[in-house]
Amino acid sequence: MKLMTWTIAVLCLATMSLSAQTEKPGSKRAERSAKILKKFDKNGDGKLDKAERKTALAERKKKRGEAKENGEERRRPRAKRRRSRRRRSGNRGRRAQLKKQFDTNGDGTLDENEKSALRENFKKRRAEMKTRRKAFTKKADTNGDGKLDKSERAAIRETFKKRREEMKKKADTNGDGKLDRAERKAARAERMKKRGEAKGNGEQRRRHGARRRGSRGRRAHRRAEVKKKTELK
Repeated sequence: MKLMTWTIAVLCLATMSLSAQTEKPGSKRAERSAKILKKFDKNGDGKLDKAERKTALAERKKKRGEAKENGEERRRPRAKRRRSRRRRSGNRGRRAQLKKQFDTNGDGTLDENEKSALRENFKKRRAEMKTRRKAFTKKADTNGDGKLDKSERAAIRETFKKRREEMKKKADTNGDGKLDRAERKAARAERMKKRGEAKGNGEQRRRHGARRRGSRGRRAHRRAEVKKKTELK
């Protein structure tokens, strides 16, 4: 949590002079950026160098520590904290998976050749996603203007909604209008079976990377919560 917070802070301070110039004049963010730049830009070059960023971060850390001691620390909403934990957990799992996949010599690290293979893999997947996105847009673009307007997006949402309702109706074997634990389990098993068949035939459709990482993060978070509750009992 702290590492992510300070990483974000470093990036913000590193680009402070650019933000002050590009932010909308008069906005709160622009005013805040200009104020920080004015306070810590000791050499007056219009940007924060490494030493100035270090000073700014030290003061930020000091103020945060004082606020925490006085019980005045501002915490992000719980939902945002949960999402951050899930993302970090998902990213760690994804990095470990990639490392295992591309570490061909098994030395525990990726050398230049392995990193090159990883980059090529990413490049190929991005090209595939771009192709699928173009095909999807072309299919949904009923007026043929090359982009999706409001009505076309609404039609897409309606299609997805109908598809979800059909899947729910199919999985709801007792007809009570909702999915119980056994029905959800059966639906997942059916989905995994179809996914395995598609993978065997080379037809598997991969979800967007962020969605896959988010799902892995949520599963890891749920497992951690269950483990914590079990230990408390």
